[in-house]
Amino acid sequence: MFSLPKWDVLRAIGNSKIAKLSISMPFIGYLLIFNKYVLDALRDLFTQDSRLSSQLIENYPSFIFNMYILYLGFLAFGTASIIYQLFCDKVVKQFESENEFAAFRIGVSTVDDIASCCQYIRTTRGYDKSKEMFIELISATVEDGVNKEINTPARLSVYKRYYDLKNTANIPARLLAIILYMIGIALVSIPAVKTTYKVVATIFV
Repeated sequence: MFSLPKWDVLRAIGNSKIAKLSISMPFIGYLLIFNKYVLDALRDLFTQDSRLSSQLIENYPSFIFNMYILYLGFLAFGTASIIYQLFCDKVVKQFESENEFAAFRIGVSTVDDIASCCQYIRTTRGYDKSKEMFIELISATVEDGVNKEINTPARLSVYKRYYDLKNTANIPARLLAIILYMIGIALVSIPAVKTTYKVVATIFV
């Protein structure tokens, strides 16, 4: 059964410098590729300069095609990065896993913090009390003031559950980001694959 990847799967891509730079690439690419003066200059360079070989002139359409493919690839990749920055929670952006988050949070943990996390968990869409009895018990303990000393394993469990919900939030945005990242990577790879094929073909033909 297919399981939609969580935000932490996209974290390595979304937090990378390349992904952050790619956010501006679609706008820069648009200014270059769809700028009439730039296109005219490129066409003149490829078709009118007598110093260029006829083979290079013949490759002009392929060159323009590759530019458009790269633009569309960076557009998809950049859009996916924007979605990641907007919809992926800062908890997932900052911490690689639920264990890392819980280990950090436990060092500054307070009863009020536990209560806040439990409140978020309980108000999450689709929350089922019958399946979250542990959270219900912790919440009741905190609210009633029966025992303000919540043990470490219990605190860790709350933080891990909190992280997991942040990690699986915003399903439509997560799905769209995954699709766009895949499309972007595939499109950007096309010119490189074509070039590699031509080189290999030249060697073995």
